[in-house]
Amino acid sequence: MGQTGPGPACPICIDNGENMSKELLHKVHALCPHCLETLPAEVYADAEGKVWMERSCPEHGETVTYVWPDKEHYNWLRSMHTEPTAPKWREYPIEGACCKSCGLCARHTRRGTLVEIEVTRRCNAKCPVCFMSADFPTDGISFEEIEGLVATLAQKVGPETGLQITGGEPQKVVNGTSRKLGEEQNAWISDGISENGETLTLQLDAAYNISEVDLTFDSNFAYPIRVTMSANRQAQQRIGVAPELVKDYDVILKKAGKEVGREQVRGNYQRHNVVKLTPAECDEIEIHFIATNGAPAFKVYEVRAY
Repeated sequence: MGQTGPGPACPICIDNGENMSKELLHKVHALCPHCLETLPAEVYADAEGKVWMERSCPEHGETVTYVWPDKEHYNWLRSMHTEPTAPKWREYPIEGACCKSCGLCARHTRRGTLVEIEVTRRCNAKCPVCFMSADFPTDGISFEEIEGLVATLAQKVGPETGLQITGGEPQKVVNGTSRKLGEEQNAWISDGISENGETLTLQLDAAYNISEVDLTFDSNFAYPIRVTMSANRQAQQRIGVAPELVKDYDVILKKAGKEVGREQVRGNYQRHNVVKLTPAECDEIEIHFIATNGAPAFKVYEVRAY
């Protein structure tokens, strides 16, 4: 996923590119991530073949967004253009410029490729790349409401539309239960693993002196282990560290947005971790996950701070 917005908090945003070799690929229109103004933008490849998009807002300045890791693959994907399929229903009135009065109006020539339904809005991570509604003190939506949304989607957009159920919930890691609850995962699970890792942020209600952070990871207790003399069965058993366990990560303490403490953990192979830090007053705990022992996503059951 691309990251937008200038500043040191963005791990993959770059400078204004004055000293960078650029190859213009094409021009588009894009939004300013701050005021949502529609701006002319350029998509270009740098000297390493990575693809970026650049636009400049008169009020908020320049924004450079990482788009794709390989120029050749990006151009190949663009060559696969097909004629768009319009939504089945486009009856909203046209009001104002595009993106300012969004709805399924007659200007929509392409139906939604992937539609997301948020089952919870209680996520409090505040990730800068996420466009989901979040940090609302609600209980989410009911199964009946989800059924209604799916029916509306099929009626107005088309039954072939891709659907993703989303709504990560970091609050589950502080509810005092460090395991599954029946069929409920009761965990924070990352949406894959990006090139720059994934981050779980806990914002405290005040500044506290923190010297220890305890974490409980997934070691897949549900994986069946059989005691057997069969060579074939023995060959099917997993040997070594559970791939679901988080391997490499950093625990970062912050106060007013500034780092006041950090501890690195590398090569972890245990379910329960106790991370000791130099005592520091902080109002935010950031856990930056870098690698698992083989699983395609990070999974955390519990975080405690002392």
